[in-house]
Amino acid sequence: MEPPLIQKKQIVALLLAIATVPFVSNSGAQYFLLAFIVVLFFNAFAPFLFYKLKYSRYIHAAVYYLPMYIPIVVMPELIAKLFSIPSLFSLFLAAALGMALLWIKRRFANPSTFQAKLKKKDVPYEVLIAVITLIGEEVFFRGVLISMLGDLGILEVSLFSACCFVLIHFLNRWADRMFDRKSYLFHFIVGFIAALLFILSESLIPAIVFHAIFNADSYYEIYLRTQVVEDYSFDDY
Repeated sequence: MEPPLIQKKQIVALLLAIATVPFVSNSGAQYFLLAFIVVLFFNAFAPFLFYKLKYSRYIHAAVYYLPMYIPIVVMPELIAKLFSIPSLFSLFLAAALGMALLWIKRRFANPSTFQAKLKKKDVPYEVLIAVITLIGEEVFFRGVLISMLGDLGILEVSLFSACCFVLIHFLNRWADRMFDRKSYLFHFIVGFIAALLFILSESLIPAIVFHAIFNADSYYEIYLRTQVVEDYSFDDY
């Protein structure tokens, strides 16, 4: 049985975020909150729109994921700041941390038991989704969030970034089938480390490298899904 197209937890999160707006006085925090409301809105309603309007999955990908990129479109000056050239040390550190955390996840986390069938012709779409999702998450939950909340200390803003990262995964329509408590713990750790890498290197590239290496097993799962026999309508995430 498929989960509802629109879930109560998504609406509650959206309404709470909207209700918070009048109580936020810091301009940077206000900007991030408004951008987060847009992300939450499309997170909640994109699957419904996809099924009702029946447009292509590539349009759906734009509707679902591109809201995370809106802040750097509105403020293009952020692009140069976020994608400045990092030091080699920060890149090696990001790669090492990504491999170490991936090893820990493979050893201690529960393996995924929910794999929807994937046709081989759809593999390019899944790879595209993997890329734009990963970069979008880093742009929004590290680059934009930390840039807008720069008045907070390193520890505070890194913890907040990690919490928002966990929240957006929890609000995924398929979260109950895709994630468990250990998954959310690893989401938190990834968010926290990626935030620190961005702050300390002053570039988003090490955070993207770290996140991409940590996600390496999910790329292999794309192949595994082409071998699955049982089918699910798992095309709206």
